[in-house]
Amino acid sequence: MAFFQFNKPFFLLIAICWVQFAVAQNEPTLPVSYVELEPEGLVYNIDLQYKDYHLSGLAVFKQEEKGFHVVIVSKVGMSLMEFVLGEQATEWIKVIPGKDSKMILNHVEKDFRLLLLTPLHQPKKAKWKNRSVLKVKKKLKLKLKVSDGNVVYAETRQWINLIKGFAKYTYTENQPVPEKVFLSKRFIDMEIELKRMN
Repeated sequence: MAFFQFNKPFFLLIAICWVQFAVAQNEPTLPVSYVELEPEGLVYNIDLQYKDYHLSGLAVFKQEEKGFHVVIVSKVGMSLMEFVLGEQATEWIKVIPGKDSKMILNHVEKDFRLLLLTPLHQPKKAKWKNRSVLKVKKKLKLKLKVSDGNVVYAETRQWINLIKGFAKYTYTENQPVPEKVFLSKRFIDMEIELKRMN
């Protein structure tokens, strides 16, 4: 009996470690950005609507060594935008004339980081709230809803975040790459819709 009284802290420490180990073993696998699953790249039809401005064309996404490469071209083949979403910064290769202010480019960067789920690529911090809700932090903080290992919903999270982005991901036939992605923003008349090309 005296042995157990003197070793209570030791047994308590062992119990805490065991519980932490059991919780860690029970956590679901961290999802990845769907662009990482297709090394050859992905092609989507893109429709972007911002107030009276409408853009329609093709969007090509590919993960490269320096980041996620995004190219948007019109349906007749004219290049509209091209940029690389790096770990910490974005390299702007081509932007739409007249839409190149720092504020607009900042929103475009955040929107495409959300659409492509880039914070899931080697996140700084990832914490499961329960088996279907995950919070991720990298350059952008996201709250994700996961079903069957696929992200079905994502929203941007910040301390003060009036213009929050929301994205919904639609999958077919248990495919890990979404067929459709739809992004909208709070307080801004803006939508981006992606439909995968077959």
